[in-house]
Amino acid sequence: MEMIFSIKKEHETIKEYLDRLRYFIDEKFDFQEFSKTFKEFVNFWNAHEQKEERFFMTLDNLEFITKMNFEHKAIKGYKKIISMALETHYEPYIKVTLEIDGKMMINRIQDHIRKEEELLSKLKNNLMVVI
Repeated sequence: MEMIFSIKKEHETIKEYLDRLRYFIDEKFDFQEFSKTFKEFVNFWNAHEQKEERFFMTLDNLEFITKMNFEHKAIKGYKKIISMALETHYEPYIKVTLEIDGKMMINRIQDHIRKEEELLSKLKNNLMVVI
């Protein structure tokens, strides 16, 4: 049950990062600040993803595990595209990449978190019944 609370807490931090990234995309782009925030986000996400994958392997739901691992791989693709755009330091290209891939990544992560939260709530409720 402790792991469920830990993952949910990390989801809140990820949502805060996504809000900040969206601000840079929709409101005011600043290359230095965006790069710093994106790097922090990627480091946090990578650690979170590893924790989730270890936790999900303990579950008895192969279909869910397969689906979540597939989604994690898709999200890695978006992160890679954005990272590659940032490496160019060419602001017009970065802005287009963020407008397309950045927004798609944010939406995909939000949907991914929603699915995980539904499962975690079910797991938590099942654990409460057992206890």
